[in-house]
Amino acid sequence: MSFRWKLLFAFGATTLVAVAVMALVATRLVRNAYVRSDQQRIEQVLAQARSAIERRGEQAARRVAAAAEDDAVTRVAIALNAAPAGAPVPPGAFLAEAGQAARVHELELLELMAGDGTVLSSAQWEARAGYREPGAASLFGRTAPFVRLEDLPSGPVLAVEVVREVSLGAHKLHVLGGHLLGQSFLRELSQAGLEHVALFRLAGEGGFRQAAGGAADVPAAVAEELQRVVERVGLGGADYQGELEASRSAVATMPVRDAAGRTLGVLVVTVSEGERERLIRSLYWTALMAGGLALATALLLSLLLARRITAPVADLVRASQEWAEGRLDFRIQPRGDDELARLSLAFNSMAASLQQHRERMVQAERVAAWRELARRLAHELKNPLFPLQLSVENLRRARQVDAGGFEEAFEEGTATLLAEIEELKRIVSRFSDFAKMPQPQLEDVDLRALLQQTARLYAARIDQGHVALELDLPSDPVTVRADPHLLGQALGNLILNALDAMPDGGRLVLRAESRDGRGVLEVTDTGQGLTEEEQRRLFTPYYTTKRHGTGLGLAFVQSVVADHGGRIVVTSAPDAGSCFRIELG
Repeated sequence: MSFRWKLLFAFGATTLVAVAVMALVATRLVRNAYVRSDQQRIEQVLAQARSAIERRGEQAARRVAAAAEDDAVTRVAIALNAAPAGAPVPPGAFLAEAGQAARVHELELLELMAGDGTVLSSAQWEARAGYREPGAASLFGRTAPFVRLEDLPSGPVLAVEVVREVSLGAHKLHVLGGHLLGQSFLRELSQAGLEHVALFRLAGEGGFRQAAGGAADVPAAVAEELQRVVERVGLGGADYQGELEASRSAVATMPVRDAAGRTLGVLVVTVSEGERERLIRSLYWTALMAGGLALATALLLSLLLARRITAPVADLVRASQEWAEGRLDFRIQPRGDDELARLSLAFNSMAASLQQHRERMVQAERVAAWRELARRLAHELKNPLFPLQLSVENLRRARQVDAGGFEEAFEEGTATLLAEIEELKRIVSRFSDFAKMPQPQLEDVDLRALLQQTARLYAARIDQGHVALELDLPSDPVTVRADPHLLGQALGNLILNALDAMPDGGRLVLRAESRDGRGVLEVTDTGQGLTEEEQRRLFTPYYTTKRHGTGLGLAFVQSVVADHGGRIVVTSAPDAGSCFRIELG
């Protein structure tokens, strides 16, 4: 049996044992997990109920305060203070004012009361106008929201209310308003997994009846048990959590008290048995999924360990490929301290030595290039110097030998001097222009448009040389950051070189494309081609294969490409044409 298979067997057996133990433990934890889940859900609903009551109270406080400043309410306060001392306000004088203010300020409940508790206007029950509400005066002066049983034509309801005073004279007008605790309140508490949420209100002497919520199909035995729980909570005034024997559902209650601490209502929350079964199945499936995941993880780990042994070999193969492509700065990160790690270190040392050797060769090539440059420049300067020297000597000889013919010799000699001096200036200017290449001004450039524009500039020269032009451009833009002026000059030099290589005509292909996230430009000709020696020295300044060339064109192209962070590659062979490829980005 191989080592890899041994690892797979060991990890698989260990995982199966772990899964079996985990399944046994999971069966023991199901009950506790269910209880905790029910408790958390119920506590969340009760906390949400308290928050909803507080939020309704805060909302009522803002809206009642705004209603107290409403014009309709102000008119009632003015009328209250304008009445003769001791004379009551007529009951039907302000039937619509409370309703108008309630609609404007979105209040479900709103009543305007005199200081003795007499209702002057009611939004929820217009017939109460003129009715003196017992106990209402005890609410006046409160600033905080409170829970209250509010009488409606359909019967008492629980509500969160706020009272505010409007003082425009000796008599104060009291604005009492708020929001119902009804179905909309219970809908905020609905959650997945709850059997039902119901709100019971105080009814009669110590009795409670369901005011909102609940389920229509609750069995009678469950309803009776719930009623007993509510009555016990209403009498004791404390929270309750337990289980209903009739349905084996978890139940919790929360008393709703008024400002004096009296229980006016009871909120009931139950969690169904079906939720328990769903949770148990979920736990079992979770255990099975965890076991399967653990088994898959174990198999994966065993494979990873086996690959860990072969990974250093893969690193060495990759390093060899990188170095073969010339990237000698690539290094292997040793793994561990075994023989393979030491082999990686040896490869790194060899790469460092090769890199140093290549840098020395590059330096030597640079020295050789500058020597060639100096030699070419000396040769270029030497050609005009000989005519200059000869002209000066002829002038001196003419002056000494034949004074009469000096004028003619002077004119001829100075003309020669000026012509050769201009040639010297031209040589120096070309060298100076090459030495002070401007830095590229980068912008977004579409290589397709740049290639088309450059082709148009040289269209006449291309036609004159009997060369067939072919543009190979993609349909999508090929955008790079570049200097369009410098890059256009570089392309122009390559096009002119291609035309010079095809004196008898041929085919010129200009191509732009996107390759591996980089912009690529290609100039291909069917001309004379280049030898390997010519290709090696092609970008050396002042090196040229043409009789009329300066040797700076391709050196300029290479400088432009290097300043753009790209590279230029030439592919050629004698009598097989040449392809110059520029890669940018």
